[in-house]
Amino acid sequence: MAQRSRANRRDRDHLAAAETARHGRALIVIDPGHGGRDGGTVGRSGTLEKNVTLAAARELCRLLLATGRYRVMLTRADDRYVSLERRLALGAARGVALLISLHADASPDHALRGASVIIHSGNETASRLRRIGGAPVNPRAIARALRAGGAPHPEQGSEFLQSRLVDSLDDDIRMAETPSRADRLYVLANKATPSVLVEMGYLSNRHDEALLGSPRYQRVIASAIRDALDEYFAAVRG
Repeated sequence: MAQRSRANRRDRDHLAAAETARHGRALIVIDPGHGGRDGGTVGRSGTLEKNVTLAAARELCRLLLATGRYRVMLTRADDRYVSLERRLALGAARGVALLISLHADASPDHALRGASVIIHSGNETASRLRRIGGAPVNPRAIARALRAGGAPHPEQGSEFLQSRLVDSLDDDIRMAETPSRADRLYVLANKATPSVLVEMGYLSNRHDEALLGSPRYQRVIASAIRDALDEYFAAVRG
């Protein structure tokens, strides 16, 4: 059974790569943070991070598909729990052009506001990577997902994607004092795929919490991310 499952995954990976080559449409993985029993951060008025990330991810998916230039895969399309190992493995699948993980920040300092974009830092092994939230992790499964990624793209892939996102978001929404950050996060650990984590604002701040729960604000964020991806692919494809 395990061998058949691995073979099926390899077949899906080959099909994804063939689809990209045939149609020239980049495959984007959107990762709505948390889900199911893992609610993530809870805002001061009770807003759940898992709901905010899913709503924004659905809107971003809709906008990307509407361009006709991208294919999109969500790590979750509803309120379900998805392990960090599974999220990382989806981002590492063959044919995936990049991964965008959506989250909402929190701080004991309730005055902090604004969005930021995080990339992975360092070359740490699975045992030294940090997770977001309290979800349990399996270091062996993480290590397997890292090995499955294949040959890495240049490190500048994530850095350039981060710069495009920060520039685009800064045109439309309030950014954090330090909008470009780096951290050792599980979901960003596969360097074979340019990957970023977008903190869309602070749920611990009442103003940001109200914005993050607004469909209009979610559309603004999704539109800015779409524009950044258009610029990113225009540049990397020359």
